[in-house]
Amino acid sequence: MAAPTADPAAALAGLSPWNHGWMLPARVELRYVAAYAARTKKPGDANLLRAFLHDQLCEARKEEVWTWLGEALDDPRQPVLLLLDGLDEAPREQRQVMVDLVHDWRRHNAHHRLVVTCRPYAYIGQPWRLRGFREVTLAPFSSAQIDRFVANWYTRLAGLSRLTAAKAKEGSKQLQEALRREDLHSLAERPLLLTVMAQLHSFTGSLPDDRTQLYAEAVNLLLLRWESRIGAGERTLVQQLDVPGLKLSDLEAGLFAVAFHAHEATPGADDTNGGDTADVDEAELCKWLRPYLGNSYDKAEQFVLYIRERAGLLIRRKSEAYTFPHRTFQEFLAACHLTGLLDYPREAAQLVRDDFDRWREVFVLAAGHAARTQRLGQAIAAVNALCPHDPPPANRAATDAAEWQRAELAGEALLEIGMVGVQREPAGQAVHSRVQAWLAQGIRRHELLAARERVTAGVTLAKLGECSIPCR
Repeated sequence: MAAPTADPAAALAGLSPWNHGWMLPARVELRYVAAYAARTKKPGDANLLRAFLHDQLCEARKEEVWTWLGEALDDPRQPVLLLLDGLDEAPREQRQVMVDLVHDWRRHNAHHRLVVTCRPYAYIGQPWRLRGFREVTLAPFSSAQIDRFVANWYTRLAGLSRLTAAKAKEGSKQLQEALRREDLHSLAERPLLLTVMAQLHSFTGSLPDDRTQLYAEAVNLLLLRWESRIGAGERTLVQQLDVPGLKLSDLEAGLFAVAFHAHEATPGADDTNGGDTADVDEAELCKWLRPYLGNSYDKAEQFVLYIRERAGLLIRRKSEAYTFPHRTFQEFLAACHLTGLLDYPREAAQLVRDDFDRWREVFVLAAGHAARTQRLGQAIAAVNALCPHDPPPANRAATDAAEWQRAELAGEALLEIGMVGVQREPAGQAVHSRVQAWLAQGIRRHELLAARERVTAGVTLAKLGECSIPCR
């Protein structure tokens, strides 16, 4: 395999104390590997990953890339850095298969290095754990990294001739200064949110104050791309679809429904479709969109064809399959659909009870979204439905840790709603006190909750404000 054309020494020096030399990085989403394993009935070993990479690249007509990558995988002189992303996004029943694959790969390819990512709450305490790996939590961006990201972002825009050099310099300075605000800096520490804020700032010149509003404005931004005209003679998407009475909000509602259905089928304990359900099949996409397009299958197909040509809230990943730009967008859009249901508070709480890991983030985002769209009472009602009664007396034995987990999630949702709004409503004051009581007791339930869970409960309790509940 050929050496890189540029000297990597300077870049490697910036990674000090990195002492592994330069590596060829290759990112692989494990949910797709799991889907491939289920479809082909291949065992979870090192050959599964090679077969997946080979077939994916050949399907995309990138045989020459596979030749190059395959040689690198076989060459002990050139280690590959495999970035195996999203262990928790594989179906629950297939996560052990993915862990077996990783272990077998390490046994037969010791010269390569592996990074496996997984959301902490979906990994801790699970039976499918990786052996011999160093576990670390992804650190937030530092202030210097945030500034560097913003500078690179605007430099790239100037390089693409989307801004003049002077405008790019001015925009970079303005965004860097804005992100020093206390209420935005904590958001900017997260790479995904920083990317969204950079998009919004470079497109609109303004930034929202919280993540729920960030996602809402990002959705609007991506919808506007569908509705904009590239050339003087081009019609907007709504005009092209030509459905009487159709508005952009109808397409938005349709996408909310698509996200909800996709998230509902996201790999989990009850999934039987091989784990490829986070991708939206074209036929399913048309079926879900029809009610929002005058019940016309032809119009739904036309909409999907438009998506192929101009990416927005849905991206064509492969032939006849679409996905959202990021799992968090899927979760936020699903939350928007959830808040539109007739009995949103009860149904939201029931979803969490049925499948905590799948719906926890959607529940929190839904509460924030409802509060910001003049449905504060419903947002509080959803939290109340999730945590409807006081905790048992501190001296009474308890066996169900799930109630404490739901109470901690209720606390997160209250914070997402915002304490000013929560305290403004009597129902909010009541559920706030109740959640505090649960968390105050939970941090002492060492026989029931793991240390990490009790720490999380304590952090949430501190953010909810001073606790007037006796903690003894």
